Amino acid sequence: QDFALRQDAELLFRELQITPAVLSFLPDLPEETLRQLMREERLHVVLLDHNELKQELKWLEPAVVGVIDHHEDTGAHPDLSLRMVEPITGSCSSLVASLMQSREMEEVQQTVKLDLLRMLSAPILLDTNQFLGKVSWRDEEAGRLVGILEGGKVGAEANKFFDRLFKSRTDVSSLSSSQKLRKDYKKWQLGSLSYGIATVPSSLQEWLGAD
Repeated sequence: QDFALRQDAELLFRELQITPAVLSFLPDLPEETLRQLMREERLHVVLLDHNELKQELKWLEPAVVGVIDHHEDTGAHPDLSLRMVEPITGSCSSLVASLMQSREMEEVQQTVKLDLLRMLSAPILLDTNQFLGKVSWRDEEAGRLVGILEGGKVGAEANKFFDRLFKSRTDVSSLSSSQKLRKDYKKWQLGSLSYGIATVPSSLQEWLGAD
């Protein structure tokens, strides 16, 4: 139900003509089914954009086969063969693009390359703020690969794409107060205490006026 809060993702999916109905979300997957797949060694989990499981999901640890992340390294899962944790990188999607390039996509490129590159370019543009924010050599490499950077600068089409994505991401006018608070909520655990912070791109006056 929270996918509707990601208006930028919805925009991207519409442009790529992908229906969200093809996606599977963890809350929709029965825990017993996942545990059975684990027992049969048929469940393989790659942590993307985080490098440690939440406390309530620690039971999935035996199934973790890879970590790709750009946040502070917690040191979890240190012995995995697929472990790419680079806090200096602006976008986790830049790491994904780098892995795709290193694993030779020549056979894939003929059929789905354009959609894959378009899909990766969206979070790279947003996470790096059009390459004006946190950017590493990995982001620059990915920017060239997905066609964002032209001659070291963000191209005109990529700038227009960013504007559409950013406008969609920050438009919360159609969301309820509950949805606004859930849209960008970060949760932490300190012992038995759970706490969090919600970021809402709206002034208090606009928020009160909408409700």
